[in-house]
Amino acid sequence: MTTREGSEEKSEVQPPGYFIRQELEARNWTPHDLAFMLETHEQDVNLLLSGKLGISPEMAKALGEAFGVPPDFFANLQKAYDLTNEPRARPAFLDRYLFAICSLLLALSQCPMTKRPASKVK
Repeated sequence: MTTREGSEEKSEVQPPGYFIRQELEARNWTPHDLAFMLETHEQDVNLLLSGKLGISPEMAKALGEAFGVPPDFFANLQKAYDLTNEPRARPAFLDRYLFAICSLLLALSQCPMTKRPASKVK
C-alpha cells in the first residue's frame, strides 16, 4: 500500500513481527513456544512481535531454524521495513558543509568590517 504524505510517497510496510505473529497463529504456537525454540526470553519475543525490537542477523538464523525457512527471509523482512520506515539521514558531507558555512558566518559577524553601526536611539 502506498500513501502520500505532503509531496512524498511513503510505502507502508509492516514490521517483521506482524508476519511472525501470523505464522505463530497459523501453527497454533504461542510467544512462549517461540521463545523456548529460540532459547530467548518471552519478553524479547513479545518486543519482536510488537515491532519494538528488530531482527538481528543472529535472530534471523534462529527464526529460520524455528520456522524451517532460510534466514534471508527474516533478514529481508527487516531490511524492507527499515528502508521504508527509517527517517532519511543527512549525508556526512552535508554536516561538514553546514559546519563550514556556520563557522564562516560566525567569523563574519565578529569581523569589524561586517558589523553594522549601532542605530541612534532618540
